[in-house]
Amino acid sequence: MSLKDCVVRSVSAGLALFVLGSVIYGFLIEPSGMAEAPIVWAVAVGSLLSGGLLALVLGWKGTSGTADGAKAGGVFGLLMELAYGTLAHGTMMAGPALGDVIRDGVVALIMYGIAGAIVGALSARIGNE
Repeated sequence: MSLKDCVVRSVSAGLALFVLGSVIYGFLIEPSGMAEAPIVWAVAVGSLLSGGLLALVLGWKGTSGTADGAKAGGVFGLLMELAYGTLAHGTMMAGPALGDVIRDGVVALIMYGIAGAIVGALSARIGNE
């Protein structure tokens, strides 16, 4: 995968994660332990970095196509969120409740599934060298 293709896939996935996270956690679900007013630039940078990681992993896997990207992205997001949430639950004084960890895992499955579908569609369209 060329640098240009990696950047396109990373930014596309990052934008999808940012928008989905804003809608889901901004309007649909009350996140536990979140700051009163999130620092938007930090959320945007974190979303772009997450999109880059997703694009890199799906590129290494050789993902091509919307369905393949959605499955791989969803599993990746679920595992990453459950791993982080469980570690935070076990080690932080004000860590998330176990129910929140599970809820956030399901949300990550959906968000990363959609972002993975975008990466997969782009991979099928522009090639997966």
